Amino acid sequence: MAVVKKVNAENGWHYISCTDCHEKAKTIGFTFWCEGCKKEFSSPTVRYRLELHVKDESGSTIFVVFDKEAEKIVCIPAKQVYTTEIKDEDDDEDVVPKPIKNLLEKIYMFQIKIHPNSIFTTKQNFTAIQVFEDHEYKQLQHEQEEKNQILSLKRAIDVDVEIE
Repeated sequence: MAVVKKVNAENGWHYISCTDCHEKAKTIGFTFWCEGCKKEFSSPTVRYRLELHVKDESGSTIFVVFDKEAEKIVCIPAKQVYTTEIKDEDDDEDVVPKPIKNLLEKIYMFQIKIHPNSIFTTKQNFTAIQVFEDHEYKQLQHEQEEKNQILSLKRAIDVDVEIE
């Protein structure tokens, strides 16, 4: 479990992507180009790319949370946040919309993917492949405990059957 302490706005909070493959699209005039699909298109998709500075009892790091997982915790689709540009009125310099700022000081469980290059660098960041709110994580733990109890019971029954 880790607390979100800051949303890094240096690299933005979203990206414009290909509608087919989700890769970042390049803007060419009034159209877009997908390097992955090798095609031009006119209607891209807005997707989340959040850099969250998180902290737990062992230290702090940056987790990068992409579209679907970010949408789960922000509770608003990236396209909607992008089109309404809901920003905090108090700080003109701030580019993080209010629905994303609402993540601050909240606690989540992050399942991360570790890139070998991230281990040996001074600036570590990790991609979060799943994010759970506290109650979701506790529910998953409970379900796993039940499965483990069933497996233990099954093993005990199998041992009894072999003994007889």
